[in-house]
Amino acid sequence: IFSIFFYQDSNMNASPVVNVLRLLPAVCAPVPYRFPIVDGLGGRTGVVAESWGNEPTVQGGSYLLLTGNSRMYVTNESAMSPLFPPNKQEWSQVQYERLQLLGKALHFTVNVNHVGCDCIAAIYLVAMAAPATEGSGYCDIQGVGGTPPCVEVDLLEANRNAAQTTIHTQSGHGQDGHCNQDGCAAHFQSAERRFGPGPSHVIDTSRNFDVVAAFSANGALQVMLGQEGNEVIIFNSMKDGNGGKPEQPISKEDQSLLREAMEDGMVLTLSLWHSEDLSWLQGPHCSGECDLAKAQFSISNVMITEISPPPMPPPPLLPPPASPPMLQQTLGVVAFVVLVLPLLAAVVVYLYKQKAKQLESDAPCAADEDKERAPIPLLLTLSAAAEDGHCDTGGAKVETLTGCRQQRSRASKLQMPMMEEEEQSMCKASEEEDEFEATLRKHCTAMRASNSGGAMAREVRDAGATRQCEAAKEWDV
Repeated sequence: IFSIFFYQDSNMNASPVVNVLRLLPAVCAPVPYRFPIVDGLGGRTGVVAESWGNEPTVQGGSYLLLTGNSRMYVTNESAMSPLFPPNKQEWSQVQYERLQLLGKALHFTVNVNHVGCDCIAAIYLVAMAAPATEGSGYCDIQGVGGTPPCVEVDLLEANRNAAQTTIHTQSGHGQDGHCNQDGCAAHFQSAERRFGPGPSHVIDTSRNFDVVAAFSANGALQVMLGQEGNEVIIFNSMKDGNGGKPEQPISKEDQSLLREAMEDGMVLTLSLWHSEDLSWLQGPHCSGECDLAKAQFSISNVMITEISPPPMPPPPLLPPPASPPMLQQTLGVVAFVVLVLPLLAAVVVYLYKQKAKQLESDAPCAADEDKERAPIPLLLTLSAAAEDGHCDTGGAKVETLTGCRQQRSRASKLQMPMMEEEEQSMCKASEEEDEFEATLRKHCTAMRASNSGGAMAREVRDAGATRQCEAAKEWDV
C-alpha cells in the first residue's frame, strides 16, 4: 500500500510538497492522506482522506477539490507530527478537529457545477469518536459498517440541480415528529427556480456560491445560501421539523440531542458519492446520469465567526402623561354643569335680591322726602283736625317711633342688613303719624292760646286750598 503525505509550513504559504513516499507493510491499516487545507478554523488544520477514495487536490492551503468517490475529515494538525514517522502510520494516531459551533457560524464557498444527477456532494457534521487502529471510526445516523448511529447534521447535500439541509438526531423513519433517519429536512429543486444552473435561478449552480450555517447557543440551526447579493434561507429549525405540517419547529427533544452533541464537538466531513435513487433530493425530473469518476466539487474559504448577540434594546422611554379617559372627561363636564353653574347662578340671584332690597329700602325714604317738600296736604289735615277739636294725641306712637329709631341705629353700628320690608313700612308709618300728631298739637296749642281757633282754622284752610292748587300744577309739570 502506497500513501502520500502532503504538508505545508506553519504559514500555509507553499503548495503541497511530497515529503515522504513510503512503502507500508501490508499488515498495517490503510494510512489516510493528510492535507493542511484551511487557515480559518482557528489553528493548523488539515484533512485526512479514506484510502479507498481518490486523492484530493489542494491549492493554496485553503482550496480543496474532491474528485470521484471519496470521504475525508478535518483534522487538528497542531496535535499531529509534521513528519511521517512509523508511529504515525495508524488511524489511531490521527486527531480530529472537533468544531465548537454553538453561538457561532460556519462559512464556506462551494461549487457543484460538475456534480450531476444521481451524484451528491455532501458537507456535514458527525459526532464520531476518535479513530481506532482498524479505521477512521466514521459514523452517521444510518450506522454504516456496524458502527452505532450518531448525530448527523447535513449542512449541504447538493448537486447542480438540487440542495438539501437535514438534521438527524435519532433512529426511526417517517414523519413521526422527530429528526430521525429520514430527518428534519428542507430542500430546493431546480424547478422552483431558487437553486439550479443558469442565471434564471436565485442561486446559479454553474458558479460559486456561499453557505453560512449559523447555530444559536441552544442549538437552533439556520442555513443560508448567497451569491452576489442574492440570499435565500434553505433551512430554519423554527419551521422545518418532521411533523408533516408546514412551518413546524423541530421538537425540544431533538434540539436537546443536537445541542449535547455540539457541546462535545463535531467533526466536519466531506464526501462525494453516487446513488441510483436520489429522488428524495432532486425529485423525479432530474435527467442524465452522473459519472462519479469525473464528478468533482470544491470547497474553499472555510472559516468560523462568532454570532453577534442582538443589540441591547434602548431603555424604555417614560410614558407620556395619560390623558383622562373619555368617560372621566364627560363626568367632569357633567359635574361642572350640575354643581358649579347652579352655585354661580345662586350667587347671582342672591346679589340681585340684595340689590333689590336695598332699592326698596331707599324708596320709602325718597317718599318721605317728597312729603316733606309738599306740606300743604298736611296743613289741610291740620286745619280740619283743628276745626274738629282733635288736638289730643296718644303715647303709643311715640314708643313705636322710638323703637324703630333704636333698631336702625343698632343695625347701623353692627353693620347688619337693612330691616325687613314689613318692619321698615311699619316704622315709616309710625314716623309719619307721629309727625302729623306733633304738628297738630303745636297748632292746637297755638289756637287755644289766642282764643281764636275758629278764625285761624278758616285762614289756614283757605291758604291751604290756594297752596294745594299751586302744588297740583307743580306736580302736573
